[in-house]
Amino acid sequence: MSKRTPAALLGLGTRNWRVARKLQAILLIPVLIALVLGGIRVKRSVDTWQDADRAVRVAELVQAANKYANDAINERDVSVIPLLKGDRTSSVVTKARAVTDADAKLFDAAVARMPQTPGLLRRVALVRAGEKQLASVRANAFTSRMTGVQ
Repeated sequence: MSKRTPAALLGLGTRNWRVARKLQAILLIPVLIALVLGGIRVKRSVDTWQDADRAVRVAELVQAANKYANDAINERDVSVIPLLKGDRTSSVVTKARAVTDADAKLFDAAVARMPQTPGLLRRVALVRAGEKQLASVRANAFTSRMTGVQ
C-alpha cells in the first residue's frame, strides 16, 4: 500500500492536471492578491474622501458662524444711534436685523450638514443658548428695561 497525501486523496494532486488548469492555478494567486490590495486601496480612498467631506462641512459651519457673529456685532453697533434716539423702526436697524436673521438661517443649514461630533454639538449648543436671548435683547435694547451698558 502506497502512502498518499491528503491532496492526492481528494484529487487535488497537480500531476494529473491539464496544462490549462495549471496555468489558471498559477494566475489565480496574483489575481487574488491584486483584488485584496485593490480593495484596501479603495477603502483608503473612500476614507480619505469622507475625511475631506467632513472637513469641508466643518469649514462651512465655521464660515457661517463667523459671518453670523460678525453681523450680530455689526447689528449692535449700527443700532446704537437710532435706538438711543428712540427710533425703533429705523431702516438701519431693520436692515441690520435682516442681515443677522439671514445669517441665522445659513448657520442653521450649516449645522444640519455638520458632522455630529460631541465637540461641535457642544459649541452649537452654546450658540443656541445665545440665540435664545436675541429677541429679548432686540426688544429691550436702549429702553428702561436694558440700558446701553447692558
